[in-house]
Amino acid sequence: MKRYEHNSPEAIARIIAMMIVTDAEVHPGEIDILETLNAYDVIGLTKEQFTQVFHDYLADISDEQDEEGNVHLVSTERLNHMLDDVTDPKKRLLTAAILLDVTKSDHELQEIEIAVFQHILKHWHLSLDDIEASIQAL
Repeated sequence: MKRYEHNSPEAIARIIAMMIVTDAEVHPGEIDILETLNAYDVIGLTKEQFTQVFHDYLADISDEQDEEGNVHLVSTERLNHMLDDVTDPKKRLLTAAILLDVTKSDHELQEIEIAVFQHILKHWHLSLDDIEASIQAL
């Protein structure tokens, strides 16, 4: 898997890309919400740079296919590795807030999305209250 610097915009973008493909579908609303939230500027990338990170992530997970050619969209080991690349508490809160909006954007929360989001919160020692408080502080 491609390596990014800790707390880099690319490390954050890769986590967002992972969440977008978690349910095996890329919904237009999940991409549109990034523009609505001004997420590209907020995390420090252009839309084109985000798209490159997204494509790189898809290439990385396809490289990990098993003997039968199956690609595992969700891997706890991969997820933890990506989450460990974001150590700054403010960037974790920012990323979690964006992820929450991305998962809600298609108006269909899938069980896998909920499970992955809960795992992220647990791994980063965050709660929904933490996210809400950080948004209200803006």
